[in-house]
Amino acid sequence: MSIAANKTTVRRYFEEALDKRNLDVLDEIVTPACIIHRPEASEPIRGLEAFKHALERILQTYSEFTTTIHDLNSRGRSHGM
Repeated sequence: MSIAANKTTVRRYFEEALDKRNLDVLDEIVTPACIIHRPEASEPIRGLEAFKHALERILQTYSEFTTTIHDLNSRGRSHGM
């Protein structure tokens, strides 16, 4: 995947999944066998459906949460904002 495509994927996660609460977009950008590490989770979240469920709870808790991407840096498979 190109750097531009990686940046687009990261943007879609923040803008569509988080800001617009469209968790269905995760089907397109996250592998079904994902392992997600979140600071509020005592163990890794395993699998896309479990990640959607966890993210849904987080978004309910922080109902007014929004993101703003000021800059997005990419180097290979690593991304930073």
